[in-house]
This record gives sequence, C-alpha cells and structure tokens, in this order.
Amino acid sequence: MATADSLAHRRRWYGLGLLPLALYGIATVVAGAGDSFTLSGRALYILLFSAQAGLFVSLFLRGAMGEELGLRGFALPRLQEWMSPFRASLVIGLFWALWHLPVLLGRDPVSIVAFLLLSFGLSFLFTLLFNGSGGSLIPGLLLHATQNWEEGFETIFPALVGTEWELVSTLALLVIGLMVGVLVWRNSTRRTAL
Repeated sequence: MATADSLAHRRRWYGLGLLPLALYGIATVVAGAGDSFTLSGRALYILLFSAQAGLFVSLFLRGAMGEELGLRGFALPRLQEWMSPFRASLVIGLFWALWHLPVLLGRDPVSIVAFLLLSFGLSFLFTLLFNGSGGSLIPGLLLHATQNWEEGFETIFPALVGTEWELVSTLALLVIGLMVGVLVWRNSTRRTAL
C-alpha cells in the first residue's frame, strides 16, 4: 500500500506532466489573448472529445498513448538497463525525431531543426518524469497529451487562432528540456564516478 508521502511525491510528478498547460497560459498572456476566454458547454465538449481539439483524442489518437507506451513504457527501461539515462534519452530522442520526419517533410529548415532539438529536449524531460515518478507513464502521458493540445487551447481562447502563440511555449519547453538534459547528464556522470 502506498504511503501518504509516496502519493504526494507522485502527484508532484503528475503535476509536472501538466507543464504545457502553464506554458500555454503564459503564451496566451504574451499574445494578449487572455481576455478572450470562452467556456460554454459546447466548448467543454470540444475540449474533451472533438476529433480536432479534444484532450482525449490527443491522449489516445494523436500520438501520446502509442508513443509513450513504446518509447517510455518499453524502450526506456530496457535502454537504462545497459546505459545511462542521458544516453538512453539521446537514443530515444533520435528515434522519436526520425519517427516524426515524414510529418516534417516540406517544412522550412528552421522549423525542422527546431522540432528535432525539441525532440531531444523533451526526451530528457520525459526521462526525468519517468524515473522521478518511479517508472509511471502517467506524467509523460499528461505532458505529451497537453503538448499536443494546441487546438484545445485555441477553443478556450479564440483570439489565439491565426497567431504564432505556440512559439512562446515551444521555446520554453525547448529551454526546459535542454536544462533537464544537462541535469540528467550531470546525474549520470556522478553515478558512473561513484
């Protein structure tokens, strides 16, 4: 049976999995769309269940569930059996970037490089969430689903439609991911030095 301390510890990791929502909120303020908030029963339905913007669609059909089961549920624990979390994150970041290459075809080179860097940065963040939560996939699923949920946020804040508001949250996630990569690398080198 889980203790109260372990449940509180897990809740913190689950909360960190909702980081994109906080970054989307900041991006909304920066874009000046904070006063365009609308939430009706129809908007709530769209946010949760619509094919385009629904959170559940994002979780189950837009990559989060399948990618997290494969990358963090299967590959990460096995890779970490014979390499450091840093190296395992690099390998998964490479696979994850290659997986998304077909989607990137035809885009400008800057957005392709940015996406590839984001794949590696987020790979470190997902590794930290997975390891920090004791191997739970829930924080990573939350992070992945909410990161893929831009259309849902545009449903709540209609003034965001047609703007580049995601740039703020994407850059913030990239910086956070790379900082976490340094943290994972430092922890990996400390363990091998012991």
